[in-house]
Amino acid sequence: MDKKVKVQTVVLAGGFGTRLSPLTDIKPKPLVKILDVTVLENILENLVCEGFDNITVSTHYKWEMIRQTCEKYKNVRCKREMEPLGTAGGVKNCYDGESEIVLVVSGDAVFDFNLRSAVEHHLAHKSTVTIVGARKENPTEYGVMLTDENGTVTAFCEKPSWKNVKSDAVNTGIYVLSKYALDRIPDNMQYDFSKNLFPSLMKEGMIISAVFCDGLWCDVGSLDEYYDCNILASKGIIDVRSSAGRDIEKMCNEGIHAQNGVYVSEGAFIGRGVSISGFSVICDKCAVSDECDIDGAIVSENTFVGKGTGLVSCIVGEGVRIGENCIVSKGCVIGDGAVIEDGVVLEEGRVVSALDRIKKEDILNRFKNGGFSFVDDGVAVCSKDNNFADIMSFARAVCLKFKNNEFVKLTALVACQSRDDLYVRSFLAGMDMCSTVFYAGNADKEMMRFASGIIGADFLVRLDCTERMLKVELITGSGGSIDETAEREIMKLYNAVREDENTFKVPTSEICEVPVKELYEAAVIRLVKNVPGHQDFSQIKIYVNCCEEKGRADSFKRIFENFGGKVFAGKSDGVKEVCFNTSGVVLKDGEMCLDENQMRAAVLKRLDELCVDEVYCAKNLPYVMKSLAGKRLKSNVRQRLIQDSICDDGIVVLVMFFALMTVTNENEAQLMEKLPSFGIYTDEYIADVNRGRAMERLSKLYHDSKDDSGEGIKLTLSGGNVTVVPSRAKGFKIIAEAQSVEAAKEIAFKIGRAIKESDI
Repeated sequence: MDKKVKVQTVVLAGGFGTRLSPLTDIKPKPLVKILDVTVLENILENLVCEGFDNITVSTHYKWEMIRQTCEKYKNVRCKREMEPLGTAGGVKNCYDGESEIVLVVSGDAVFDFNLRSAVEHHLAHKSTVTIVGARKENPTEYGVMLTDENGTVTAFCEKPSWKNVKSDAVNTGIYVLSKYALDRIPDNMQYDFSKNLFPSLMKEGMIISAVFCDGLWCDVGSLDEYYDCNILASKGIIDVRSSAGRDIEKMCNEGIHAQNGVYVSEGAFIGRGVSISGFSVICDKCAVSDECDIDGAIVSENTFVGKGTGLVSCIVGEGVRIGENCIVSKGCVIGDGAVIEDGVVLEEGRVVSALDRIKKEDILNRFKNGGFSFVDDGVAVCSKDNNFADIMSFARAVCLKFKNNEFVKLTALVACQSRDDLYVRSFLAGMDMCSTVFYAGNADKEMMRFASGIIGADFLVRLDCTERMLKVELITGSGGSIDETAEREIMKLYNAVREDENTFKVPTSEICEVPVKELYEAAVIRLVKNVPGHQDFSQIKIYVNCCEEKGRADSFKRIFENFGGKVFAGKSDGVKEVCFNTSGVVLKDGEMCLDENQMRAAVLKRLDELCVDEVYCAKNLPYVMKSLAGKRLKSNVRQRLIQDSICDDGIVVLVMFFALMTVTNENEAQLMEKLPSFGIYTDEYIADVNRGRAMERLSKLYHDSKDDSGEGIKLTLSGGNVTVVPSRAKGFKIIAEAQSVEAAKEIAFKIGRAIKESDI
């Protein structure tokens, strides 16, 4: 790097660190320790060793404690933000006005790569901004970057759900800024890099580059990440500037059962008969008494652990006192200075605030922690072994998530098989923040979405009590599934609510019956009656095979019979078979078999004849459907109308298909003849690969960015189009379309092979 180029380094260390509470209750986030060294000290040591000699630390929360650390270094000064200014605003507040380059380092991460190379890359490429990136197998907790073949950033996505993950390249919060970029940051006002500066620069056409340095980067923004970072340091995978710790062999000779990979500070006292395993970390000035069992625990400095106590996969803050014969279970976190008295058993996931004191009798009547977890799109499950108060807590957390204004009451629409079930009653009792809860019986999702538009519900809930668990499906008031960001927020609220013993009162919500099925059926009937011409289904004879969807089949039969259609009890000549199953609706007439997509295509192509002005575009609607609907298809978000269900509701599609037959006097074969040849194939592909990297590779191999809306990525291949959406687990959903189902299958298999090779 050119020695004449003036470089200032700014370390952002002003955040509140709320996600690290209770570890940050009485100290700022940059002063939490990885092994025996604070995050801030590790950063400053790296910068000083690399020759950066003009370093400013931006502070706000607990700024006096940060200043004490900075005073240990000759060329480091502190600059306090009187009010939070955001990431970019904090850097501008620290800028010396002379340096040509500013290196920005986030103060809540540990890294062992060379930042000189990032500055050199920035100068060589003449970038306006250079972002140092890292690769993460699970990028959903970070800001994700999309780059082109030249390493230029083309798009950002902050904490995407898996359905929107398009790369495994994440933003580390380490930037190199040119003076031009610094001049674009306003003085003395809140301004962020990712929300404000970067989008503005990209709109101007400025170059934002990404560089991936050799080495590892570990964020410590949350408790899970803090725990993982300590374990990585204990294993020696990431290098932090701490001592090597005590020799394992010597400890074993002293009567201590210590496994390889654990870290025990030279200044820690360990009694006889102690077992230390699972990459545990025991920091300086700790005292662990005889016969203790430490397995995968992080024990911060100056902590005392009494005789016979067990610590399992937990985090213990600084200056904690734990009595004899205690058990601190998996997932527990104990804040600095807390006291755990003799004989206390902390159940899984228990959080103890800083300076708190826990007595044995305090936890005897506590209900179980961690009862709920999200398993799929907006679907949470709870074992029936859990206390009813846990279910009430979750219901309250859901209400808090959807409550935008404390002065505005909520309205909810709830569907379930039986209101009398004790678990359902517990959930309804927890919804006392709602002014009105509308009960929709066992209405399905499509019916609820429609009814929501009529009653103006803020959110919808479908409850399903199985033999072993309660399943809760959450839907937004506009009819969409909640995303993973909302799920995380609900779980945070849920954990907070469980700790508040004064949360629950006598339920005040008014529960009103609402005839959702009847409203839905009436709306579909009105839609058909709007079609010009006499609607007479009397010549159409059907047999309904309800399979697993009896409720939907019964609604369809009532609508069909309203127009004179004849429903038979079994198959016979001249009778069409209608099959309802979880994958959609199928219509069979002799040798002809039409799936829901084929009928939908016919309806969308003839919307004019059905007197439908416009329909709302569903997410990931196949290209062929969009082209057939043409200008009638709208993508704007609005209150859901029943005609919008043509894009995703089998009942509406089937009824409108029959209406089209009567209006045009054409049979199934004639309607299909007027459609282009197409086939749609949907598959779930399971592969144990880095999903973010697979998405990035697919994007660069096949991406034709005609349409980046909706979920996943849209790819254009020579034989057709395909949408790939990563799932929450290991798999991908692949939706391929081509001239035939066989060709679509081949495209899906080709994408599957490319996914499998993505990590090679």
